[in-house]
Amino acid sequence: MSESDIEQVKQIEKDCRTGPWSLLDYKNEIGREDGLAFVIKEQNRVVGFILARLITKHSTNTDTEIEIYNIAIKPIFQNKGFGEKLINQIIIYTANLHSRSIWLEVRKSNLKAIKFYKKNGFTEIFTRRNFYSNPSEDGILMKKSVKDF
Repeated sequence: MSESDIEQVKQIEKDCRTGPWSLLDYKNEIGREDGLAFVIKEQNRVVGFILARLITKHSTNTDTEIEIYNIAIKPIFQNKGFGEKLINQIIIYTANLHSRSIWLEVRKSNLKAIKFYKKNGFTEIFTRRNFYSNPSEDGILMKKSVKDF
């Protein structure tokens, strides 16, 4: 993701009703050393994006995991494999870092997303009570183990 993609990402965020990030939030995220921000394009237009971050567990910087913060595909491009391509990009990145796992939270009521994540190898680990607000809802913590390439 580059700064020139952010306006299109914001529109996808609005169309998909994902948690709103400000323009500054996106600019800051793509500038972080531990931030992962990818877009997928069709005919030079952004049709989806994924935001994630490296999580270092120890001071050695050799034991990292990745947490996905947000993924969205423009509604007219959903169910066409674009989401899987973004997840696979994160998996490749994770494996190349010799990271062990990818984590995310999803609203308990978001059955479509849960099905998508399970299809892509994520498993439910834990329910976080009242994790989300507006409206208040439980979050499902999910994990995917990744082997080195």
